[in-house]
Amino acid sequence: MRQCIHRQARLVQRTLLITCLLLSPISGLALSCYGLNDHFFISCDAGSCKGEFRAQEIHSGGACGRRVIVESVSDGSTGLLMSQLKNTSSMEMSNGIFQVTLIHRFYGKTPSSTDELAQAFNAAEFRKPRMQVQKLDPGSDIRKIRQDWQWQSEKELYRTVFYWSMEVGSLLVALILAYKSTVLYRQRVVAYLMKKESHIKVAGPLLLQVALFVAGVLALGSMMGLFLIELIIPIILMIWISEIIIYVVFRYKYSKKIKEDAQLKG
Repeated sequence: MRQCIHRQARLVQRTLLITCLLLSPISGLALSCYGLNDHFFISCDAGSCKGEFRAQEIHSGGACGRRVIVESVSDGSTGLLMSQLKNTSSMEMSNGIFQVTLIHRFYGKTPSSTDELAQAFNAAEFRKPRMQVQKLDPGSDIRKIRQDWQWQSEKELYRTVFYWSMEVGSLLVALILAYKSTVLYRQRVVAYLMKKESHIKVAGPLLLQVALFVAGVLALGSMMGLFLIELIIPIILMIWISEIIIYVVFRYKYSKKIKEDAQLKG
């Protein structure tokens, strides 16, 4: 019994060591998410400008995941951008179609209304978003540009739905496998203690649990991969503790039963 417990303890220690090694680069990876692009398309004619549409990146599936949404631009947001451009841009905005891009911090709140956009420019703690201005080629069709962005938005929405389906599916599969391995472990421990098996055959269930644990650890270090599978880490740790308890309890139970049967026969 002691040898079995020691083997399981060594297995847990080795797995935790692997976890520490794999988690070491995460702090650096967490800083690698580049900012969210916020594109405003403005058309100007004889110095009179109006907002056509906004293609805004928002957070999506994955640690650095993002997708684009396309929406209209309010007159207030357009006026605010034009006033900011007068102070920061030397480009003449009298005629043509212009793309104004604000780059927001990935982990900050992306402004959605005119008031929030104004706060983004003025709030010292947020820092001003980086601003880029590009004049599109003459003859550009603003309707075609918007259709292209709308198509991209729809594709990324489908991709997000698929991503979350994979997330939930992978977690459910991991939970089912963890449960099955625990049941199999219990059956084989009982078979060994009842003398139905000459050896305790728990390597298979334990290896499966280690594989699930490592999969969760790898998800911690992945910036674009599945991360709901991370929830399997504390579950596997609890399973390992419960399996040690199962072995100890059943070992005591069946040892006591064997002694009682021996006394009755004697």
